[in-house]
Amino acid sequence: MKCVFTSTEWIGNNRGKSELLTENKAGIISPLLPIEDGIKTILSVNTSGFTLVTVNREILRQGKEQNVFSIVDSMLFDPYPMKVIDNVKQFEGMFEDYERHFGFGRVERTDTVRFLTYVDKQPEYTAIGITKRDRRLTHLIYSLYFEGEYSNKDIVNLIAKHVSRELKACEIANVNVNINGTERVDSRYADKVRTYKQSYYHEKFEEARLLCNDATRRKTSITEYFDKPMRYESMSLFDVEPKPVELKPKQKTNHLAEFLQHLGELKQGIGVS
Repeated sequence: MKCVFTSTEWIGNNRGKSELLTENKAGIISPLLPIEDGIKTILSVNTSGFTLVTVNREILRQGKEQNVFSIVDSMLFDPYPMKVIDNVKQFEGMFEDYERHFGFGRVERTDTVRFLTYVDKQPEYTAIGITKRDRRLTHLIYSLYFEGEYSNKDIVNLIAKHVSRELKACEIANVNVNINGTERVDSRYADKVRTYKQSYYHEKFEEARLLCNDATRRKTSITEYFDKPMRYESMSLFDVEPKPVELKPKQKTNHLAEFLQHLGELKQGIGVS
């Protein structure tokens, strides 16, 4: 037989950490929620609701709520470190990682991810190739085709729309694109997508350019995710931007030194000391 109670720390008038404790007949107080292998509680969520248990599988809470953050925010005790098994969003891991992935507005966007984009803009159509890159590894590809003419602003925001869908709550996208108008990202994307104009001649655009060309041939759009990132090596398929001619800087002339040298030669010639 155990007595269960909540111990809450207060700092002034501010409520601090709360913890569930137990007291046995001998008066020994111990945590109700022991920590094993770095886990105190396990929150499982499915389409029927949720269950919160201890590492010993003792049920602490259960209900019909499916939103992990609503469940966590309503807790009157400290469940951390907590493992989350969300069968709705297909996630299993620690709550901190869950929050960084799905906690939009709860965490800051501190992780930068990189996208390379190539655009073929024509009066009849617009084709776009997008790759998500990490060093030389490709994590996903877009090969997009849109009929009709689009302005640079429209294209930049189409890119931002697709890229923003791929971001975790903690991520912000740096997108290199080969058209002007990169500063015209709508306010709804501005906090998570940054676009930069870069010369399309650069070899790192080769993969995105191939995806763009493929969209032009197909006249349809496709998206593909790689469970295991693919390594792409440039094959130098397109012309490389010619390097600027390196001009040698003009040598500076020291006119005073030349004058003094010439004057000395004159003095020697006329025998003046």
